[in-house]
This record gives sequence, structure tokens and C-alpha cells, in this order.
Amino acid sequence: FSSLWGGVPVCSEIAASGGPGRAEEVGEPADAERTWVFPASSGTTGEPTRIARTAANQAAEAANVVGTAGISASDVLLCPVPLFHALGQFCCLLAGVRAAATLVLLDDSADGTSADGSGADRTRADSTGSGGTGAGAPGPGGTPAERIATAVQRHRPTIVFGVPRLFEGLLELPPERAPDLSEVRLCLSGSTFLPAELVERFRARFGVTPRQTYGSTETGSVA
Repeated sequence: FSSLWGGVPVCSEIAASGGPGRAEEVGEPADAERTWVFPASSGTTGEPTRIARTAANQAAEAANVVGTAGISASDVLLCPVPLFHALGQFCCLLAGVRAAATLVLLDDSADGTSADGSGADRTRADSTGSGGTGAGAPGPGGTPAERIATAVQRHRPTIVFGVPRLFEGLLELPPERAPDLSEVRLCLSGSTFLPAELVERFRARFGVTPRQTYGSTETGSVA
């Protein structure tokens, strides 16, 4: 990140200082107009394609997400979506870095567990990790919804990111396996349209309203 944001310290500097700096101390991107990343589009209208994004564009999106969602260093962000797509890489990872929040990434290692055996990796947002699966067949640690429920129980996130199928999967869990979302203040859905009836069913069961992010891989999240 030192090549992206000149004001962001490297991990060794963070460890030596006893913790990450405040979000407002982050400087402007170095060489801001250069292309520095090629995220994959979601593929909702065709085959996924690589999209060129500049450092300035990414810094602006991170600041927008943090400001709009009110993300702070006290938040715990649960990111169960792949980091090679815009939702995971920019709304989760870079927003977490910008706010110095705690980031929880689902682990896709061979045995489905992280080093502490939890099935998720809780880390300060000054380091990266593997992205989780989006939706579909069960992985080593169970279905995506089951793995999210386990991560919620263990890490008590305040913000949960996902796609509509993941929120649908949580609704399909039986009562004894459903997560306790009482500490979640915000659920953000991206990558495709969030049906209104899904929002109502999720709110009725869990007491939190999923919110639709608006944007694209090309432009970033704008609302």
C-alpha cells in the first residue's frame, strides 16, 4: 500500500507503533492517475471481464464507502465474497484499510480452517488474505451461509457484506443454525439486484435491513 497511498504505513511500522493510524491521517495516492489494478466484473450481463482502475479512483471509492456507511476503527467487517471482484476488494478491503477497521475474511484453505481453526481469519485491515466463496456448492467448511453463520458467532461483526444469494442462504438455515445478527448494524449487498421481497423476509427474521449498493466495477460504488 505504500506505493498506492504515501501516507499509509507498512505492517512493520504499524506493529512497532502499537496499532494503525487514524483514517484521517491517510494521504492522497502516489501517482494517482496510473492504472494499478484490474478487478474482474461480476459477469451478470455476460462473461466477466478485466476492468482497469486507477489509484485515485480507488482512493475516492474507499473514502465514499467509509463516509456513507459511517465505518470507523471500532467496526468489524465480515467479507465473505472474493477479493478479485469489486465488492470484496474495494468495499470491504480498501474501505477497511481506509477506516482502520477490523476485517474478517473467510478462509479457502484446503481444510476450510484458518490457523486458529475458526474457519475465518480476523485481522486488522492492514493486511490482506484470501477471499471467500460467493455462493454455490458447499466447501470444506460447509455451505457459504453456514460458514458466514460460524464467522458471525465467533467474530461478532458490525457490518456484513454479501450478494443476494448469500442473504438468501442465511434465510434458508434452520433456526438452530441461524446466526445472531443482533450486533450487526448494516448489511450491504452488491454485484446484482437485491429483490425487495428478500429484503422484507430478511428484516422480519433477523431484524436488520440489507441495503443495496449502487455502482459498477468500472465506476465503483457510488451510493
